[in-house]
Amino acid sequence: MTALQRTAVGPFPIAGAVKFDEIDPVTIRKNLVPPARIFASLASFQFEPHQIAELANGALYSAEFLQQPREQERLVALDEKGKLLAVLTRIDGGMYKPELNFAQYYLDDSRPEPIHQSSDSS
Repeated sequence: MTALQRTAVGPFPIAGAVKFDEIDPVTIRKNLVPPARIFASLASFQFEPHQIAELANGALYSAEFLQQPREQERLVALDEKGKLLAVLTRIDGGMYKPELNFAQYYLDDSRPEPIHQSSDSS
């Protein structure tokens, strides 16, 4: 063997790659994929909207709660629309903790805009 050539990175084939000199804002928008797709090979659990705040705060979860076998090493936490909230990693005792946690961004996006008081004092 004289050379190795990569044909894919995870679920992404090299044929779909963008050449470095072709990268610009339009190309980025056109080729950007949802973050959850990066972890498509992992098992997933859908969190309800009322559960996302505790996930954002780093709560631990049991395999039973997540409906996963205890030997599952990692899994993905998604919202009801399939948006990536976190990557959970198994720790001792069959519990899972957020390793990569994006749930706070979900909360920030779903909060209503604050109402600004007018500074007009007439």
